[in-house]
This record gives sequence, structure tokens and C-alpha cells, in this order.
Amino acid sequence: MTHKCCMLRRRLRDESIPVRKNTLLVLAHLILNDMIKVKGQISEMATCIMDDNAQIAGLARVFFSDLAKRV
Repeated sequence: MTHKCCMLRRRLRDESIPVRKNTLLVLAHLILNDMIKVKGQISEMATCIMDDNAQIAGLARVFFSDLAKRV
């Protein structure tokens, strides 16, 4: 699973907006549903808050807000 997570993390920096958006949504779903543990991907997801695309930045903020509510 580690290899697949590394591939997903790289997609968070893809040039394609739909690829970054879908990757963020998939990782958020997996983390929030305890399907994968929060590790290195969290720092990559944090960079999405500063994404040039407002929708991706907003989704990243919502993810971190939801994650904070769980702790």
C-alpha cells in the first residue's frame, strides 16, 4: 500500500486540475474513513491549501477542518 500512497501523493502536484482534485478527494476519503493512516501524505495535502485553483484549496481546507473535528 505504501507504493500506491506515494503515487497518489505525487498526483497532488500534477499539472491537471482534475487529477489534483480527484487525488485530494480520494486521499481525504481514505484518511477520514480510517482506510489508511495519516503519514507523509498529510504534508502534501497541506500544500493543496495554497493551490492556485480555488476549488482545490477549499477542498483541502474542508478536509483539515473535518480531520480536526475527529481528534
